[in-house]
Amino acid sequence: MQLYTDAVKNWIIPMGFTPQNGKNGIYSKTYDFHNGYAIFVDFNSGKIIYDSEENPKQNTLKVWEKTTCNFSQTENFVVLECVDRLLSKGYAPACIELEKTYPSGRGHSGRLDILVKTMAGVPFLMIECKTWGEEYEKEKARMSKNGGQLFSYYSSDRDTEYLCLYTSHMNSKREYDNAVIDVEDRWKSLSGVKEIYDHWNKNFKDNGIFDSYAAPYHIKHRALTYGELKTLQEQDGGKIFNQIMEILRHNAISDKPNAFNKLLNLFVCKIVDENKDPEDELAFQWLESDTDESLQLRLNDLYKEGMWRFLEIDIIDYKQEEVLQRLAALDSDTRQWVMEMYTNTRLKKSPNFAFVEVQDERTFELNAKVVREIVELLQVYQFRYAQKHEFLGNFFELLLNTSMKQEAGQYFTPVPITHFILASLPLRELIQKRVDARLAEPLPTVIDYACGSGHFLTEYMSQMQAIIDSGVIDLQGASPDVRKQFQVWQGFIKFQWARNTVYGIDLDNRLVKTTKVSAFFNGDGEATVVWANGLDHFTKSKTYRGKLNHANGKNNGQFDILISNPPYSVDAFKGTVAYGEESFELYPYLSDNSSEIECLFVERMKQLVKVGGWAAVILPSSILTNGGIYARTREILLKYFYIKAIVELGAGTFMKTGTNTIILFLERRSDNDYKAAIQEINHFFVTNADVAVMGMEHAFSTYAACVYDELALDDYLSLFSGTPTETMRGHELYSDYRKTFGENYIEEAIRIEKEKLLCFLLTYPQDIVLIKTGRGKGEKQFLGYEFSERRGHEGLHWLPGGTKLYDETDRLSPKKANGYIYRAFLGEKMDIDPSMAENIFYGRLSQFIEFGTDKFNQSINLGKRLKSFLQSKYPLVPLGNVVEIFNGGTPDTSVSEYWGGNICWATLADTKEKYLYTTERTITEAGLNSCNATLMPVNSVLFSSRATIGDVSITRVPVATNQGYKNFVCKEDFLHYEYLYYILKYEAKAIESLANGMTYPEISKEKIAQFKIPLPPLEIQHKIIDELQRIESEEQILQTEIANVREEIAEIIAHCGQNEDNHVKLKTITAYSNEKVNAQSLDRDTYIGVDNLLPYVAGKRESEFVPASGTVTAYHPGNILLSNIRPYLKKAWLADNHGGSSGDVLVLVVDEEKAVPEYVFSFVSSDAFFDYEMQNIGSNVKMPRADKKKVLDYLIPLPPIQEQQRLAGEIARRKANILRLNTRLEALKDMKETVMKKSL
Repeated sequence: MQLYTDAVKNWIIPMGFTPQNGKNGIYSKTYDFHNGYAIFVDFNSGKIIYDSEENPKQNTLKVWEKTTCNFSQTENFVVLECVDRLLSKGYAPACIELEKTYPSGRGHSGRLDILVKTMAGVPFLMIECKTWGEEYEKEKARMSKNGGQLFSYYSSDRDTEYLCLYTSHMNSKREYDNAVIDVEDRWKSLSGVKEIYDHWNKNFKDNGIFDSYAAPYHIKHRALTYGELKTLQEQDGGKIFNQIMEILRHNAISDKPNAFNKLLNLFVCKIVDENKDPEDELAFQWLESDTDESLQLRLNDLYKEGMWRFLEIDIIDYKQEEVLQRLAALDSDTRQWVMEMYTNTRLKKSPNFAFVEVQDERTFELNAKVVREIVELLQVYQFRYAQKHEFLGNFFELLLNTSMKQEAGQYFTPVPITHFILASLPLRELIQKRVDARLAEPLPTVIDYACGSGHFLTEYMSQMQAIIDSGVIDLQGASPDVRKQFQVWQGFIKFQWARNTVYGIDLDNRLVKTTKVSAFFNGDGEATVVWANGLDHFTKSKTYRGKLNHANGKNNGQFDILISNPPYSVDAFKGTVAYGEESFELYPYLSDNSSEIECLFVERMKQLVKVGGWAAVILPSSILTNGGIYARTREILLKYFYIKAIVELGAGTFMKTGTNTIILFLERRSDNDYKAAIQEINHFFVTNADVAVMGMEHAFSTYAACVYDELALDDYLSLFSGTPTETMRGHELYSDYRKTFGENYIEEAIRIEKEKLLCFLLTYPQDIVLIKTGRGKGEKQFLGYEFSERRGHEGLHWLPGGTKLYDETDRLSPKKANGYIYRAFLGEKMDIDPSMAENIFYGRLSQFIEFGTDKFNQSINLGKRLKSFLQSKYPLVPLGNVVEIFNGGTPDTSVSEYWGGNICWATLADTKEKYLYTTERTITEAGLNSCNATLMPVNSVLFSSRATIGDVSITRVPVATNQGYKNFVCKEDFLHYEYLYYILKYEAKAIESLANGMTYPEISKEKIAQFKIPLPPLEIQHKIIDELQRIESEEQILQTEIANVREEIAEIIAHCGQNEDNHVKLKTITAYSNEKVNAQSLDRDTYIGVDNLLPYVAGKRESEFVPASGTVTAYHPGNILLSNIRPYLKKAWLADNHGGSSGDVLVLVVDEEKAVPEYVFSFVSSDAFFDYEMQNIGSNVKMPRADKKKVLDYLIPLPPIQEQQRLAGEIARRKANILRLNTRLEALKDMKETVMKKSL
């Protein structure tokens, strides 16, 4: 194919060719550093002239043939570009030959594109040029298969030192690629191409000739880094295995069992070496500067490290640096002699990699040759993966013994409570998160710092082992060693994981022994149980070991989970705490007779748990309310922990204790959180700026409104100005500060307000679960057990109704308390089941704080009533002042005469829309009169106030409701029903916080009557209504348009599927990605987990979690990402950027030669596909997962590519329209909120 003028110029101008002076149609480039040698490109004749007569004969390229010296094909300009690069690098023109003819086998001959010789005329470098892309890759594959053209040429010219396959192109920039082979000396004596090929390790180098650091005739390959390793493909296993066998064969290694053992040793080195970041240089490789000794010294170091890390076998060996340090005092000659003796003994007498028995220098060299060949074969491949590779699995099988497991007795904390606490922690999700993050320790490290008889530890081990055994942990994203660990833990040595991850401490050596025996009986005797004081000094303790010996200031920060029931109320304990003042901030606040030991255990909890870690601890209730050191302890709790849940236990929870207790479920927060808040508070008292703090907009006005009954910020600030406003003068805050501190109150007021503000800023963003076990009979029914002291029947007895604490099989049951805490740790809320309504409550943590006025000690009042947080420029009036409130009721369902009449009767199923025109069920007049229901007139406002709180509807027909509603008839002189509808929708969450009740969470008539709403004049109400209705009208139009467009897409897809003859399985056009990307290169936008894929094919959002280390599955634009968990949520995304994903996300790579990604995505994001996934999951699955094999069996129609592109375009245009409409809908939603805020 003849290249046209413009195409040729696109090649030569970037290389520096310019029009030749005095000529037409000729471009040239002169190389001044080669004595003016020049290359000419003649557009008149269509020739590339390397050997022009204008060049001195002794300084010109030799051209054997002229087939690459014309414009006939692109490859000729690749040759030109390569020659230009060689000349620019410094290779002399006279040393370069083009198109030298060599025999290529079977009587044929071939022409080598470029031969570079030394100044002495000896062949040095053979270069074969190919066009960019397919031709280059095809020849590279051919070389890997049989040696290709270059091996044929080399077999005829054995003095050559390097072979190079080369390509380049000139698109937006000048680019090249090359595959370099270093010729080995031993190849010279081999018989022909096949034998040479067999001795080659099949690896290319991609650097060393043209790089900036390389010099002519000094080809130097850059050291291999982890990020450059090749992904091991399925077909590579057999290829590598065969090549290893060939290495053993041609080196006459006949002892295959010994060779296999030495290969294992090398694989230990290889795998341990791959625990690196992408830019890190690898130790497992042959370096340009290496000798056989230096390579094997590095391998020995890797082997020692690997055997300890993987098998905890401490190989007796010493690094070269260690020996040199010991010999530093010797004179240099003696030191050199000892080092040679050390090296010879280390490497040349039964070394770890002795494929050949090493006895002397000769056998060392023979063996070193084998070692080097195998290292060079393996060094370019990655062998640590998130998925198991059979090739690797053959080398790493461990067979181990079984441990016994049996139940232990019951001491101190009742077994149901320990089980409940552990069942409330989402351990499965935590393990999955750690595995996905490729942490070296996939299981969390847990501690009970007052372990007593060990119930928490044995229960933890039991639940953790059950998770491991169940196989629910997705190990696809795990490192190979982690997968091996799980195989071991699921196999013969269960509980082995506890050796380094389970810690217990107790001061009573009798209890320590009990814990140890209990641990053995429960399957693991290797948990680290320490006889010591749980309050001992981390580094000065004589008995602490392992992770307990770490300290960063007063903190330890080594534990992911703390579970404990520490001692409390121990008289005169202070003297038992060694180094107390060094260890604890609270220590100075103890007297010699103090008994508040639980306070120090709270601070120790803060010290032990790492940021992001969890704690579940049983404490006396006094920790929430008492003053003195308890207030300082609460300060520690609020500064350093998020409170996820509080369980208020009744008197029947523990045997023989008169102390009221609570369980705190906590997450450790950063030490910097409160410091940042303090900084903003101090700034506020200087500038009075109402800025956002800790994610809370207008933080300071929010504080004033929430804590001081809608007090305006200006009024609040006037308290400290010396000239309080009239509103402030009438507020109890002002009067209390004046009464307590007199006229000069301001300094003290600022100090106290700063403390309150800090507490508020730390607690306002936190929603907590509050669980109350109840009292008396209700408590027994909730706990499901009771204690007996009757002789012969002492101890805990289960009650026939079961427990509401936890479900043995369903961690997320809404009928059990643990599920609510479990979800809280996951950042989720669960609708409160009616059966739990009198025990489970949600609330904002700040609402439970007793802020008071002049007195503040951060007391947490679990019985405190909650209130609205709405601020307004209009008067806030109790709702009961402007409406009549009516209850609902339900006729007896067993009386048929009450049902099926002509009176509408509303339940939650009927009040999902703004206006109510009809109801699913109706009642008769008799039914209405038989219950508490009232027939509400048209334009009444219905508000669901029981169980599900916050549904609002306006009646368009007379309606009665069930008892789950509070129904309002507005006093027309004050309040319009449409305005009330909008206010109730806007304030639904605040109203919900008022709920309590014995059977269901419910808002009483009295409470809702006291709820305050802003009351503007009627004309303002009408303006608000009109504005919001205009927005709603547009919303309805947009929703109709979206529904119509979705129907159009469904019709397109349905039409495609009509021809069943063209259906193919997904696996014929897609495959799962096995490419990995380093997690450290990802951010919140480029990491995809199940949690940030949006339901119902709504795309994705930024991830709240990004793994800090390891590798994850890579994805690229055009890949399809599907959630592998809960397919019914319909989470799918067509990637438009590069990134990485968790193991719970399937990454489908579309073969774009066969299918268009957008077209395929239309089918795998359809309802039909998600239904197919659910059909192939099976029943009784707690966490539904897609069957990965079945996914690839899904059938989709596959028309020709052009038709796919057309259909994908049609669908894309419609999806773009939906996106535009949804964007507008979101904007309208924000507009409604803006209207409310601006108007009120």
